[in-house]
Amino acid sequence: MLNIIFGPRPERIVNSPARTFDHYFERDWFLDQLVRDMVLDVDRSEVLRGTDIESQVLGPISYRELSGGVKGLILMLYCPTFYFVSTSFGDNCCKWIMKIAERQDIYLYYKHMMDFADPFSARVVNEFTGGDIIVSDGMGLLKEWIAARGDVEHAWAVSSEGPFSQNQL
Repeated sequence: MLNIIFGPRPERIVNSPARTFDHYFERDWFLDQLVRDMVLDVDRSEVLRGTDIESQVLGPISYRELSGGVKGLILMLYCPTFYFVSTSFGDNCCKWIMKIAERQDIYLYYKHMMDFADPFSARVVNEFTGGDIIVSDGMGLLKEWIAARGDVEHAWAVSSEGPFSQNQL
C-alpha cells in the first residue's frame, strides 16, 4: 500500500534518488520486467540487455544517465524501507508508484500534490495529529493535505473551483 506521510521529515529519507541509486545500484534490478517498463515509459528508453539502455532522445546511455524519477521508482521497488520525497517524482511516475504499492508497502513524504489517477487507495499518516486515514481519490487526498498544512489559501482555491466548499474542509 502507498503510505503518504504528513509531518516532520522521517530519518530514512531519500532526498536525491540519483545519488542514492548510484550507491545502492544492483545490475539484477534491470532484469525485472516492471523496471524495464518504468524505464521505457518514464524515460522513453529501452533496456536492451543487462544495463545497456537505448534512449529515444539521447541514443545509447548508461543506467547513470536515467532520470531521477525513474531512479527513485527503482529504489522504491528495491529499497522499500526508505521514505521518498514526493518532489523527486513527476506526475509521469504516479501510475508506477501505484503499481509498486500493489506489490509492497511504500512511503512517500508528501511535499506537493501529485496527480494519482482516481480511484486509488492510499493510507495518509498525519504525524501532526497522530491520525491515519485511507483516501480513495484525489479530492480526499487534497482535503487531508490542506487539513495537515492548515493551508487556508489552498482551501479557498479548491473550494472556488472544486466539488467541495470551505465548510466541508
